[in-house]
Amino acid sequence: CNGSHVARTLKEKKCSIVGVDFAPEPEGSPFERYYRITPDVKELLVGDLVQFDYVLILDMLGRFENPDLLIKNLAKQARRYPNLRFIATNGNILFVVNRMVALFGGFNYSKRGNLDLSARRLFTVSSFVRLFDDYGFEVKRIKGIPAPAPLLFGDNVISRAIVVINQFLINFSKGLFAYQTMVEANPRPSLDWLLERTQIATRERELNARRTS
Repeated sequence: CNGSHVARTLKEKKCSIVGVDFAPEPEGSPFERYYRITPDVKELLVGDLVQFDYVLILDMLGRFENPDLLIKNLAKQARRYPNLRFIATNGNILFVVNRMVALFGGFNYSKRGNLDLSARRLFTVSSFVRLFDDYGFEVKRIKGIPAPAPLLFGDNVISRAIVVINQFLINFSKGLFAYQTMVEANPRPSLDWLLERTQIATRERELNARRTS
């Protein structure tokens, strides 16, 4: 939510949004409700998840003290809603530029980027995907995001060309060339949900059989 740029764009599209972040609620908030949390939180309590169509976790998981437990608990909350879609992004610590910097003895945190000063946990592409796969989610899509060259060099022909080239290289190796990882996932359904769906399907078949007899 930091900066609320995505939230404001969604609000313009008439979406209802609940915000969760470490920072105070921004001025002119686009959120219907807002929860300020701390990095040591282990469970997100924002009400019944049935009210949501999407859950966006954008560049936040590496800032929690225990992202594994957070995702595990979130999966438990969402198991009755297997159609709920989760979209999460996080930096790739093994991005080629980071590797080159480390090769020459540099590995410095900064105010922005993959080595954010607030980062408590660093992820590779595979470890970020595994975080969801191991704790109750079915990963539907993995996308590599190129480096934001226009933010570094200004919006010009050269920076846009860098983005295009970076995106092309990501097709060959996300682990090496993706600046960030995006994961789309759905919670694996609970046994109660599966049983409920089976019972509904059984009743529908019985009703259709009566109508045709």
